[in-house]
Amino acid sequence: YLAYATVDKSERGSLWALQIPTLATRPLLTDAEMIFHAVSFSPDGQQVFFTAIDTAKKSPRSLYRMTFLGSPPTKLIEDVQSAVSFS
Repeated sequence: YLAYATVDKSERGSLWALQIPTLATRPLLTDAEMIFHAVSFSPDGQQVFFTAIDTAKKSPRSLYRMTFLGSPPTKLIEDVQSAVSFS
């Protein structure tokens, strides 16, 4: 899978998963008042991490986590400057 983000003209964002062999897409999170950045899978592939700016609250970029199956995102930390990384 490949996870990616889109944003529309009204600054509402969506997260998508693309199954590479079939090119089938499925939504992970749609029509959110967020602009997404730095989308990454956890090492086990069960969770998606991303940074986002909440356009409704005009908040600084925050790090979020959600399950690949599409649970609501959980904010982990605010005011981040880079993507999540694993070692």
